Amino acid sequence: MRLVLTHREAGKLGVGDPVIYKGFTVGRVETTSFDVETRRALYQLFIFKPYDSLVRTKTHFWLTSGVDLQLNAEGFEVKFGSLESLITGGVTFDTVPGLGAGDEVTEDMLHFRLFDDVKQVREGMYDEYIQFVMMFEESVRGLKAKAPVEYRGLRIGTVMKVPMRMPTPEEDFSAKKIPVLVRIELGRVYENLPSSELPRFKEKLKEEFAKGLRGTLKTGNLLTGALYIDTDFYPDEEPYVPSKFEDYDVFPTKQGGFAQVQRQVNDFLTKLNSLPMEDTLNSLNKTLKNSEKTLASAERVANSVDRLLNQEDTKAIPADIRKSLEQLQKTLDGYGPNSTMYSEMESTLKELEQVMTEFKPVLKQLNEKPNSLVFGEDEVNDPTPVRGQK
Repeated sequence: MRLVLTHREAGKLGVGDPVIYKGFTVGRVETTSFDVETRRALYQLFIFKPYDSLVRTKTHFWLTSGVDLQLNAEGFEVKFGSLESLITGGVTFDTVPGLGAGDEVTEDMLHFRLFDDVKQVREGMYDEYIQFVMMFEESVRGLKAKAPVEYRGLRIGTVMKVPMRMPTPEEDFSAKKIPVLVRIELGRVYENLPSSELPRFKEKLKEEFAKGLRGTLKTGNLLTGALYIDTDFYPDEEPYVPSKFEDYDVFPTKQGGFAQVQRQVNDFLTKLNSLPMEDTLNSLNKTLKNSEKTLASAERVANSVDRLLNQEDTKAIPADIRKSLEQLQKTLDGYGPNSTMYSEMESTLKELEQVMTEFKPVLKQLNEKPNSLVFGEDEVNDPTPVRGQK
């Protein structure tokens, strides 16, 4: 059997490259050419008998790479092919699980599309979808096309374009959110749902928007910084107002991740900066001084009572009064300079005074630069380009 594969680029296959089915070589690439009218590369394959019966109407062909290394929001993915494919490459074909094998091919059905990899084949399965635009206020660095759109860990769609377009000269660049084109794929959400259900599915999503369904940016890989879009319900968000962007319905979003943490820290610093810290420190210093005076007065009273008890006239007063004076003496001794309570209070006051002294530079720094708690005190200047040498 001879059949033709089409691809948008030439040089993907060479004459003699193997045609592989489940690891076995079942054919070869016979010729390569380029169609000027369609501007697509053509690759003619020859499938040996009896393997030609494996080619069905729902068969897909994709390039075989000796080493397939992918780096995305899910991390690293490495796959190794056969020894021959490691050296020469080739093309693999098979049917996609869940779609069936299809019917036998006829003479007028011997043209197939050549996919770049099996992942592109799987993504091509979801040909029923609804496109939305998500508007993000925070940075989208790390969000790439083909990144997943998930709902609580389950993939429901794909990022198509980041950004969808740049602002026009008439638009205010600083005030605009960044538009990201995404698509919600019907086959990932429901099983065996016909395309006729797309309008109803779209209206269902709008009902979910009103209940708090929002999209947020999340980090998929800390090593690479790759981002993906997560969707979930946030009932406390502002009410949903339907809107459009470039004829696309807008999927509502909310800030998430580091942007939300940064906003909370800035709010905290603003509240801290508005507190009357200087007045509080002055009041605390006055309290410390008054406490020292109180301790000094208690010491003087204790000494006076001690002298009073040692006088001969005091010893002659009734026993009850003398007993009360002795009890007062014991109580006042607890506040004397040699008592444990006095030492503990003096130590506590000194520590509190030291803390207040050390806290003053921090308050001064926050008053001068509130965001230094997050980004540090030192500023790093942008690198200056060096003029090239001729």
